[in-house]
Amino acid sequence: MTFALAVSSAVSSPLAMAWELVVDETPVPLTWVLIGGLAAGILRFLWGAFCWMMLKHHDDDWRGVNDGGAVEEALEKANLPPGWFWSLPDHKQFEGGMSNPGFMERLKKGPNAIIIPIPKGGCMTGSTFLRGFLLNLLEGVGLAVLVCIFWTSTALRVDTLPETFAACAAVGLLASISIHWMSSTWMGLPWRHAWSSTFDMVVGYGLSGALLWWLAAQLDVFA
Repeated sequence: MTFALAVSSAVSSPLAMAWELVVDETPVPLTWVLIGGLAAGILRFLWGAFCWMMLKHHDDDWRGVNDGGAVEEALEKANLPPGWFWSLPDHKQFEGGMSNPGFMERLKKGPNAIIIPIPKGGCMTGSTFLRGFLLNLLEGVGLAVLVCIFWTSTALRVDTLPETFAACAAVGLLASISIHWMSSTWMGLPWRHAWSSTFDMVVGYGLSGALLWWLAAQLDVFA
């Protein structure tokens, strides 16, 4: 027990000191950040499920191929293991790579594709939802930290519910730009998916910020 307390103190004390430095002259309880982050993470998970299962605006992000059997046979023959991007054509198969004129001619001729195999048995398993939930919790804690910086920094003072919603929505927009817009720009991934995912993140982050504001008001965090 003594060893456990010593380890806990060694971990929490530097975190608490760093936290007080980050949030300027108005320290926020670290426990509230964890509680608020947990609540915001749960909301992010529920909002994501609502977007995909109820709003249905992601349905048109996907298309089925016309001759699925032929594609399945080709993929079976190619035996591409999951966990990688497989490109068609592959520039590494051309001497000089992308600078090879033959590679550019091949691109013009087509067909061109980025293939992402998934493991057999489906991808929406219990472990998938668990990993997604844990990532949402990490998002929530990170957003709670940012919100506290917004609230306490003299340079970025954000006090009201609309301001907190707008600030967190802006964070969601920046996150979506770095993920979805960049992927569509550099990898050719569908822009429609980028737009629909941006909507999810902007609104989801804004709602999480509103929840954090409400929790802070209920618990008198800054009293």
